[in-house]
Amino acid sequence: MPAADLNQLIAFFFNVSGRATRQEYLLGLGFIFSLNAAILNIAIGQATGEVPFGTLLLLTLPFMPSQLVIAARRCHDLGLPGGFVLLFIVPFVGLFWMIALALIPGSAAANPYGPPVRYRSE
Repeated sequence: MPAADLNQLIAFFFNVSGRATRQEYLLGLGFIFSLNAAILNIAIGQATGEVPFGTLLLLTLPFMPSQLVIAARRCHDLGLPGGFVLLFIVPFVGLFWMIALALIPGSAAANPYGPPVRYRSE
């Protein structure tokens, strides 16, 4: 993989500045959830008995920062501060907020977080 592609991939999952479209948000979360599912499937398949919840949590915890970064950039696209990702930790509200971020269109005009993504020149 060329260095530029690797840098873009790392920036996509770990750089909180800028904006993310609905498509980028859904693709990023889908990728992370797929990785989580694969790891959990392997862990549960290797277990001889019940797998403690703490073990499952530890296996999925490393992916949490990437999920929050993508969601923060999605909030930026809506003109909201990235702190709105804290709604994810509120029971029931977090699920609805995750879905809302996927459905609400981003602002068409430039906002404090940059120009609309479709007009971005890179």
